[in-house]
Amino acid sequence: MYTATEILEIFYNKHGDLVKEMQDSDHNCNGRLNPYHMEGDVWTHTMSVFSHAISKNVPMEVLFSALLHDIGKPRTREVKFDAKRGWFTRFTGHEGLSFYMAITVLKSYPKLDTQQRATILELIASHSHLFDISKKESPERMYAGRQEFYDMLVQMVECDTLGRVSQHQNNVKSSDVIEKLKSVKVNEFEMPGLAPTMCLLVGPPGSGKSRFPGIETSVSRDDVVMELGGKDSYNECWRSVDQKAVDTEFRKRVQALASEGKSFIVDRCHMSKKSRRDVLAIAKDRGYNTKCVVLLTEIERVLKQNENRDKTIKPDVILGMIRAFHYPTRCEVNDVVLV
Repeated sequence: MYTATEILEIFYNKHGDLVKEMQDSDHNCNGRLNPYHMEGDVWTHTMSVFSHAISKNVPMEVLFSALLHDIGKPRTREVKFDAKRGWFTRFTGHEGLSFYMAITVLKSYPKLDTQQRATILELIASHSHLFDISKKESPERMYAGRQEFYDMLVQMVECDTLGRVSQHQNNVKSSDVIEKLKSVKVNEFEMPGLAPTMCLLVGPPGSGKSRFPGIETSVSRDDVVMELGGKDSYNECWRSVDQKAVDTEFRKRVQALASEGKSFIVDRCHMSKKSRRDVLAIAKDRGYNTKCVVLLTEIERVLKQNENRDKTIKPDVILGMIRAFHYPTRCEVNDVVLV
């Protein structure tokens, strides 16, 4: 559908501002080489990853993710000092920001179908997942029933690793890990049958969750804020209400709906794993099928819609939530849908 040359040319011509940002964003700082990214700037790393992806003849979706996986890095770059490490750079949350920035970039590729876009976005958001796993969250469970996607993710991780220069032995260790990951056969998975579904909406403030179809059968944390706050304005309620009391009442309402044994929607941001744990624990206890619906709202639109409503949240807070985004896996829920 798109050749590697076409993918790169379209990105370079239509998103030259992002290329410039990556060229200007150095992994090194204060005259000190980053021991994990000695190759230099983010664009150099990206081109190396992209070249490895081409040489390995990976699927088109992996080519796209190789090009776009770090587009959020320049906007998350921080220079820090530690007594042991000295000066260093970090890019905390670049995976989540890259995911949301890529929603806009992929509009420049109209021949991509919905499934291809979804796969590319998930690869971008998940490219660090396999180096942050535990016994409870093994690859076999995280991607149960999704061998094809899992294999693409391992290809992406391998290209990302080959695309950096490191003075440590971590690259050797990473290669060993990748070889083990290649041999993994994910668990079989069968979607639960007749169980009711608890559907978690996932999106930052201003992404349009309150307008999602079927929202009339739902429980919303914002509604609890308004009711307990007792003011006309959401902002006034937010400032005056006890947030712990809101959380307690919100969980009570989720439990009450779950006790009825009917399918319903949970309207809250749910951007991080931690923010999803409480309601998913209720779903598990009640035998519910679980699903996350991730709203693919562009960052620019999120910020614009945030300006034009009673509930106003500082843009830095919204961008912080986007950086905290963690793509759900089957260790959390039975199904994930992007809309």
